[in-house]
Amino acid sequence: MAPRRILRAGLAALAASCLFAQPPVVQATGVLNAASILETSQAIAPQMLLAIKGQNLAASIAQWDPTTSDAWPTNLAGTTVTFNGILAPLWYVSPTQINLQVPSAVRGMPTADIVVTTAAGSSNPVTATVAPYSLGIFTQDATGCGPGSVLNIHADGSLALNTTLSSFDPLHDVGMAVFFTGFGSFADRQDGVPWTYNPADNLSAGDIFEIAPLYGVPGIQPNQAFKLLYAGPAPDLVGVDQVNIGLYQPNFLFESCHVPLYLTKFNQSASQMVTISVHNGGGACIEPAPNTLGLVTWQKITVLDTESTTSTEGVQIQFLQGQQLFFPNPPLVDSQGCCTTIPTPPMNCQSALPASLSAGPITVSGVTAAPLTVSPQGASGQVTYQAAFPVGTLTGGTYQIAAAGGNDVGAFSSSAAIAQPVTFTNLPPPGSTLSLPFQITWTGGDSLSAIDLTFLITTAGDVETAEFAARASEGSLDIPADILIGPFPSIPFPNGDIELIITQQPVRGVVGYFNAAGLNQGGAQTWKYVWDIRSLTH
Repeated sequence: MAPRRILRAGLAALAASCLFAQPPVVQATGVLNAASILETSQAIAPQMLLAIKGQNLAASIAQWDPTTSDAWPTNLAGTTVTFNGILAPLWYVSPTQINLQVPSAVRGMPTADIVVTTAAGSSNPVTATVAPYSLGIFTQDATGCGPGSVLNIHADGSLALNTTLSSFDPLHDVGMAVFFTGFGSFADRQDGVPWTYNPADNLSAGDIFEIAPLYGVPGIQPNQAFKLLYAGPAPDLVGVDQVNIGLYQPNFLFESCHVPLYLTKFNQSASQMVTISVHNGGGACIEPAPNTLGLVTWQKITVLDTESTTSTEGVQIQFLQGQQLFFPNPPLVDSQGCCTTIPTPPMNCQSALPASLSAGPITVSGVTAAPLTVSPQGASGQVTYQAAFPVGTLTGGTYQIAAAGGNDVGAFSSSAAIAQPVTFTNLPPPGSTLSLPFQITWTGGDSLSAIDLTFLITTAGDVETAEFAARASEGSLDIPADILIGPFPSIPFPNGDIELIITQQPVRGVVGYFNAAGLNQGGAQTWKYVWDIRSLTH
């Protein structure tokens, strides 16, 4: 070959190598819980399973081979992943995705810088918050939504995958096994090594989890249908956790092909929603006739922080179709409690949510000078109605909605009397330190509305809550230095960073009932004024 041709060939080869040997790039939202397939921007937990998405993450596709190694390697096909410089066990690598386990050594660290390295170089670090728990339930189709990876536990100890053809039988089955990730690290669970059962790692005592089927939307209403039988690592697997649950009472669980289910670790982490199939007698499920209801929510939300105060006002109108739907529960007045809140699961899985219906354009009057027309937005079973108002619009009074009717919901009209917002006289300013006991006072308010104070207290990454409520007509609410928790001895009010959320809402929960064709549960209106005070401490 002539020298010039050799030079051209060499330059072409060099160009090709530069083109294909690019350093890895991790997508900005590419660090995902491997079970829920949700971005882990909020937190990662030690020993949980992650999926990393991006480009040039590996030179080829490779997967751990259990016949050649007892543990997941930290270098697979030339790819490594580090968390603050600590190598992570790898199960699968490809140019666009990596599946791995978070190393246990990140436990106690506030954050972790995640870096992917190949022969072509290293990615820019992606920083994730480290938390004790970050729950996600595995699903049967690996999408993070739909039927969960759940086994029916029969009375004879045998197991069967929960499907619409093999439903959980509340009358005879003894429980279910739910598989997830993000329960945190265990001292005897080695990174990258299938876990060997150890009864000491069963943390089911003390109600470590809430296992909550959704008994209604809007307003997630967890139901204490389940009791914990086992909570800990899943035997013979890497980074997979397991809870076994049984029923308190067979009739606590309604029959459906799509019963929503999610896990929470008290008030610290919530998984996404998946679905399970439930049918008395087991076998193929039968979907009962759905409930349909309408809910109109008038709301004003004011956020007070050290940098600024913002306020938004508007109305949201929903027409929902699904199983076991209820209107929002009324607030508990004349009460106090601590540390009992349940986190809201991510609302990403439409298969676990009710369908939404259309009533055509809706006219809103009594709020603005001229009637306002709100049109439905969205399609494919997900219809929303929302309208924003100028700040200062919602000041109390009688407001009306009316619809000529649409494809799903017939004509209706309804009015609702909304109370005036109270005026607080001594709200703690953002950035201040609370001194307990203290009393919050206000003017205005009637006996038909309630004032609810919810304190979100963050200490060392954990979030506790304290909640107090009274009728708005009382004009004040005392916050004690010690908090009662049911029949147990009182405890000091927790120390930490505080966000105080104050809500004024109707004592009955809803007002202004109405009927319409297509709504077999009817409709109702509700309202709330919210003051969200941030950057407090105690």
